[in-house]
Amino acid sequence: MKSSVVLVLAGVALAGGALGLGRRALSVVASAATGAAAGAAQPASAALAEYVEARDCTVFGGACHVNGEVSGQGRSALAAWNFGAAGRVVAAVESDENLGLGGVRRAVLYVDGVSAALLAEVTAAAGLTVLAEHRAAVAWQRAGDTFHIAVEDVLELSGAALADRSCCTMPGSVWYAPLAQQVEGPVVGNPARCAFMGGHGLVGWRYEDANTAFVGAFRRRPSGLGA
Repeated sequence: MKSSVVLVLAGVALAGGALGLGRRALSVVASAATGAAAGAAQPASAALAEYVEARDCTVFGGACHVNGEVSGQGRSALAAWNFGAAGRVVAAVESDENLGLGGVRRAVLYVDGVSAALLAEVTAAAGLTVLAEHRAAVAWQRAGDTFHIAVEDVLELSGAALADRSCCTMPGSVWYAPLAQQVEGPVVGNPARCAFMGGHGLVGWRYEDANTAFVGAFRRRPSGLGA
């Protein structure tokens, strides 16, 4: 069975980088080891934002397990950015196929104080097709490796980055890369709570207590820092 997994996933990667496999995925995850000793990446300036993402599939695990989820799962995600005083945004994302396979990424945005220019940068970085945008209070708490993000009655994402940083020492078992480009030092996380209630054409979902998340820092493009 392991051979079939490698063939399926490698074939997808060769067809266009699906699932975030290959050099990019391995180099992105391996780079997390640099900041692992200091905990999950934290923003240090206006150029950086906290970034947390979780999917309805395992991003770090055994090949047989991951391959078993590729066709039926991995179609939904929550991606969240915290820009400090510039605001926060959470995207509920859905596709007709696994999000790593290059399909259209439909999204509903929950926006707390983020400017239109910054939203444009976020949606471009994650390749999102926005269906709806809502102004809403986004609760955000970070303490070391732990995270808690919520929009009341809509979604919740709570958990922690892997304390042992096994994703850094075993990068070959990380099968995806973050949805958003420009994410630095991503560490795999395990949400104890990850749920989206659905709405605006997107299906509600829940997937918890598995290695489904990335925690890192989103680096803004220099051209957008004045926004």
